[in-house]
Parts: sequence; C-alpha cells; structure tokens
Amino acid sequence: MFGPSVDQLLDAAGKHLDARRFADAESSVNVALMMDPKNLRAICFKAIIAAETDRPAVALPLVEKALKLAPQAPAVLNNAACVFARCGQEHRAITMWQRLTALVPNAPEAFYNIGVSQMKVGEGDAAEGNFRKALALAPDHPYVHMNLADVLKNSGRIEEAMDLLREGIARRPTDMMRRSGFLYGLHFDPRISAAEIREHCAAWGRDFESSITPYQSHENDRDPERPLRVGYVSPNLRDHSETYFILSLFRGMRATKASTRCETWVYCCNKQDDAVTPLIRELADQWFDVGSLTEEQLAAKIREDRIDVLVDLTMHMDGARLGVFARKPAPVQVTWLAYPSTTGMTRIDATILDEWIEPGTPEPRPLYTERALRLPKPFSYWCYEVYGPKPDVSPPPSEKNGFVTFGSLNHYGKVTRDTLAAWADLLKRVDGSRLLLHVGGKKSGEAARAFLAERGVKRERVEIQLRVPREDYMRSYQRIDIALDPFPYNGATTTCDALWMGVPVVSRCGETAVSRAGLSILTAVSLQNLVTESWDAYVVAAEGLARDPAKRATLRSSLRGTLEKSAVMDAPGFAGAMAGAWRGLWRRWGAGGAD
Repeated sequence: MFGPSVDQLLDAAGKHLDARRFADAESSVNVALMMDPKNLRAICFKAIIAAETDRPAVALPLVEKALKLAPQAPAVLNNAACVFARCGQEHRAITMWQRLTALVPNAPEAFYNIGVSQMKVGEGDAAEGNFRKALALAPDHPYVHMNLADVLKNSGRIEEAMDLLREGIARRPTDMMRRSGFLYGLHFDPRISAAEIREHCAAWGRDFESSITPYQSHENDRDPERPLRVGYVSPNLRDHSETYFILSLFRGMRATKASTRCETWVYCCNKQDDAVTPLIRELADQWFDVGSLTEEQLAAKIREDRIDVLVDLTMHMDGARLGVFARKPAPVQVTWLAYPSTTGMTRIDATILDEWIEPGTPEPRPLYTERALRLPKPFSYWCYEVYGPKPDVSPPPSEKNGFVTFGSLNHYGKVTRDTLAAWADLLKRVDGSRLLLHVGGKKSGEAARAFLAERGVKRERVEIQLRVPREDYMRSYQRIDIALDPFPYNGATTTCDALWMGVPVVSRCGETAVSRAGLSILTAVSLQNLVTESWDAYVVAAEGLARDPAKRATLRSSLRGTLEKSAVMDAPGFAGAMAGAWRGLWRRWGAGGAD
C-alpha cells in the first residue's frame, strides 16, 4: 500500500503550521524532504518552522538554499523575508519584501510587512509610507490601521491616530485585537476622560469575555498561609522600559522569599530574547518560554502548573495575552506594571495601584472593572532598578553653558500638541533657554520645531535627538537641567532615569491613572511641589526652578542618593508590599471568594 505523496505531506504540514503544531508539521516536512530534497515548498516550510522554534542556525541556511534555487519566486522571497524577520534580521527582511513588491506591485501584505520591520528598526517615517500603500490596496486589512496609527501616535499625532483607529474599528467591529490597541491609545488622547476610558474598556471586556469559556473551578489547595506560586505573563522580558521594574520586583522577591513565601514562575512570551533576558531569567524560580503557544495552550499549561496568582504585565500593549486571562487558568488574577488603568475585564480580579494614582476618597473611583488594590504608603506603583551603563551625575550643564536646558527624553508619542504649546510658553519666559527633545524620526523632529517656531521659539533653540544606545541615552541627562514630563500620559521609566541622573522633573497630573505617574514617583522623593494640576502652574513651576540655580545645584548633587533611599528603590520592601497584596487576594479566594 502506497504512503502519502509529497504534496499530501506538505498539505498536512501546512495545516499543522496554521495551528502552530510545529513538531507535527516538521515531521511531515522531513518525510517530504527525504522523498524530494529540492522541493521548494518543503524547504520553505522547514525554514519557517525552524525560525518559529528559535533555531536560526537551521532556518537561515535553508532560506539561502531556497533563494539559490528560485531567486525570483514570490513565495520564496516572502518566506525568506518572514524567516529573516523572525530571526531578528529586519533589514534583510525589508530587502526581501522590497524585491517582492518589485515583482508584485499590488501586494498589500508585503508593504504592510515592510512597514512592520521598519518600525522595529526605528524607521517610522518610511514605515508610514508603506502602511499607507498597504491601506490603499487593502482598506479592510486587519492590522494596517493599528500599525499606521502606532506610527502616527509615535510621531505626536495622537488625534489623527485615534481617528484612524476608529475608522478601522468601524470596518471590523468584531476584531478584538484592533479594539484592544484602540483602548491603549485612548490613554494618550487628551480629549478622553477617565470615565470614557473605563466605558470603552468595559465594553471591550464584555464582548471579549463573552466569546471565551473560562475554567469553572480550580483545584488549588486553599490553605491561606501556604507558599504561593505567582505566575507572570509578559512578552517584554528583554531590553524594554518595563525591565527596570520587573528586575526590581523579582530581585526583591528573591531576597524576601523566606518571609513572603511566594515563588516566581515566569511565562516568557518574547518574540526575541536579548542580552537582558538572562538577567531576568536568573531571578525566576521557574521559567518557561511559551511564545509559540496559543492562548488556549498557554492557559492549559498555567492551569496544569497550579499557579495560584497569575499576573498580567502587558494589559492592552503590543503582545498582550489577555485571552489567557479570559480563560481564568488561575484562581486569582491580577494586572500590574504595563500602565496603571483597567483592562475592562471581570476575570482579572484586581488592578494594582498606589495611594497617589488612586487616592480613594474614601473609596476608589469607579474607573476600573477590576478591584482597585492600592499598595500601602510609602510604596509607589513603580520600584526601579538601574541596569546597564550607570554614568556619573554631572555638574549642572547651565554652569558651563550659561543657559538652562529643558529636556524630554520620553517616548514622543506622549508629547501632545498641548504639551508642546506649554513648552513653547516656558521657553519664551526663560530667556536663552534650550529644549532637548527625543523624537522617533526626523519628520517628527521637523514638525516639532515648526510647531514651536509658530509659537515664537526659534528653531536653533530646539535640539532634536533620535534613538540612541542606552549609555548615550543616560548620558543625555548630563546635558539637561530640568526634565519636562508630558501629559496626559506621564513618564515613568524616564522620570526615574532623570532622578537617577540628578535631574528634577516637572510634571502635571490629571484624573486618569496614567496622568498621575509623576505625582506618584516625585512624591516618593519629596518633589511633590513640582507636580501641578494645570498648564499655567506647570509653566510657573518649571520657570521658578530655572531661575533658582542654587536649588538646582542642590538637587543635582542629592537626587540620586534620595532616590536610592526612597521607596522607589526599596526592592525588598516593595516585594513585601506586593506579596501582601497577593496574599490578601489569596486569602479572600480561599475563604470562599468567587471561583
């Protein structure tokens, strides 16, 4: 009796690939290659399977072999580009997709993929053009609206970005991923209130959870005082802004393990590891690379591991795995770190906040679908650890320059037109002052300069800085006298970085949780007088500090030490506070809380 043909084997492999059953797919492909070693489809399948299972040493030679056999075949070019992108070789991926578009000029997916890779290598201006080409060719493409909106947001055009996302949602109203990206974007938009954010998130949560059946019960031992398995799910366990705080919590948990009785189980969903990943991995009690698992498979694994408290570290940011939490694989589920807000879900039991983000007057405001769980004072939502280069604190740059330099090294997507307008007012009031501004691309930098020039700030007073390596980024604070926080989405990592480098930060707070990050962090280092509730007061506070060189010099020399001694760098104390939150939720569940 004859076995399956090569085509039948590869058809089966394709179905396994679509279901991400890589072992089964590779088994079929290997048999096909034994029967026909030069079969292009089999070679391409094998390459993509190897790339998806983190074996670049296998994948890349196979790509080269396929390209040698058929250098102009569109399917081969597309496969090569996908493999290069999965292996972190974005520039080679871009080249392959560009070759494909030269052969097939009406290929929206290729233009879309070029844009995605360009975003990853910091070429946002070029990505915008390719996303617009893809959108013109395929107005109903499931992801172009989201990614083009990201480019617009990252270049400071938040209103335009949100309007584009609304258009995308109108075209695909049942697309939960597109709506999820929209929810994150809402936090950047100064037109949106905290109540509106909650309303949009809750509507998404109802629709999302209605489509997913949760586990109905859990067999975890309800003993309230036993050691707890605390699981963390994240795609950002790498060189990422969250890493400062993940390292701090995990190190604190390691130091207090005997007293907190909490084990750290990590479910790493990274698309690509880097040199920072091992620093995080060594602090975990258990580590699992689960990026290739579907949400259903990951939820099943977490349930099998008998995780007691499951912590989401992503919310609605890129790479979120909220479908895992919707399945309720752990009896207690919490969200923390990505940004303070609400997921909109009811199957996440609590969102971690602090006494400044959510003051509770006397009860927390109804802005969260989860229970608003506040850490006790003096702990902030953030606990910071510096990793990588640690440049020395410099003397105030104004002493050498003869003028004050304001600076914002925040993600430029947080810099709204209102924020820029306030900075223009400040620069005009402080004679000779300069602004050092981080942007994502040259086009954004020129737009910022033009906007400020229209408001009376000469272009030469604004220095634009593009993305630089971490050490150069940290050294940039040596050139800044006063850091300026954006609004309504405050900085967090950048605020801590500035304080570490001796640079005071002026912040504005509002009603949304993300607009109170500056208040939380600055209060911890006794700089709450630099937090204001209006743009007028913000400008006055920054101007006053600019006119007080003695105060700035004192802060320059003392802030690092103050930060190190504060709750913002007390990793063991913070870990104890977080463990207390986990334990309280656990006891509540064990005493008959919802299951």
